[in-house]
Amino acid sequence: MAPNSLRITHQDDKIQLSWQTGQSAPRSAPPVIFEHPFDEETLTSLRWYLEKFLPFPYGIFPDKAKKLEQKF
Repeated sequence: MAPNSLRITHQDDKIQLSWQTGQSAPRSAPPVIFEHPFDEETLTSLRWYLEKFLPFPYGIFPDKAKKLEQKF
């Protein structure tokens, strides 16, 4: 069985979602305007959490991660 997939395409100020369930034909939603509510510092923290912490959630970083979780 083929895996399900979701693709988020971001271009300029719009995003578009496309998805595919198993081997069915891909489907997509119309693009919509998207303005995220985060400043640059928050985006940097979120990027660290998702890309650096989550793959290795141990060591000295759980305290930093806990603070970010409470912030969000």
